[in-house]
Parts: sequence; structure tokens; C-alpha cells
Amino acid sequence: MHSYIKYWIAGIGALLIIMIAGMTVHQKNHFNKNVTINNVAVGGLTAKQAFDKVKGTSRATKVYVDNKLVYQTKSMKANFSNNDEQKFNQALKKQFMSRAVLNCHFIAV
Repeated sequence: MHSYIKYWIAGIGALLIIMIAGMTVHQKNHFNKNVTINNVAVGGLTAKQAFDKVKGTSRATKVYVDNKLVYQTKSMKANFSNNDEQKFNQALKKQFMSRAVLNCHFIAV
């Protein structure tokens, strides 16, 4: 009877380890859900997907005074280069590292 309990505990432990590993890999490769770049929602996207979405987005500058539109520019595409894609990767890496430090601090306490 005790051997069945050991197998159940080992199985649950293995399942937890697999789930945590999967969540860590996802967190490392995807932006958090509420992240925006240039007012474009990129939560849940990889750095490449986020870069492509922001690069392809066109925006117009609008100025409001007392809730009335007083000035508006023509809609223009964002002017990103391939060098800027590296900044998206750095931001994603920084997000993961700050999360990892918080988790380590939480565990250590």
C-alpha cells in the first residue's frame, strides 16, 4: 500500500516539475499579457511577433483640448530598422530576468 502512495507522490512531483518548466519556457519567450510598446498591445507575443506588429502599425498624432480634437497628423508607419528588433529581444530578456530575480527572492525568504 505504501508503494502506491510513493508512486502517486512521485507522479505529482514530476507533473509539477514539467508544468513549472513549461511555464518558465513560455515566460522566457513571450511578453507578459499587459505589455504595450508604442501603445500597441504585445502581450503574449514573442519578440519577433511584437516587433512585426509594432513595425506594421501606423499611427496618427492627435491633440485634444477639452475633449475636442484640435490637431491631427496624417497616419504614419513606425520607422523601425532591423537593429531595433534587437531592442525587443533585450526588453524580453530583461522582463524574464527581473521575474527570475523576484522568484528567487521569494523562494529565499
